[in-house]
Amino acid sequence: MNNKHSTSNTNGWIICYDITCPRRLTKVHRLLRQEALSLQRSVFYASLSQKEIEPLVCGLQELMDTRSDDIRLIPIRAGISLKWYGRPLLPESIRFSGGPTTMKWSAP
Repeated sequence: MNNKHSTSNTNGWIICYDITCPRRLTKVHRLLRQEALSLQRSVFYASLSQKEIEPLVCGLQELMDTRSDDIRLIPIRAGISLKWYGRPLLPESIRFSGGPTTMKWSAP
């Protein structure tokens, strides 16, 4: 993931996709791996400013078929924690300082 994005204008983004063609799917996945951290197979986290996200969105739009594919970008505001249940997002030995904190979501 690119670490050049540490300005105050930087936002967190959750990027999810559902691509119907395996060939386009591979291209979308490769493009996102260049700028974002893979959280799950089709879910990524990116720390990019509005100016930096625009070329990524253009690249994604060029790869997708708008009649059958779906790509969603969800902005994340600063100071939140990602919560999960089950297997950790990252191995315990890896600390990710470029985005939101992670917190295991335990049952009440």
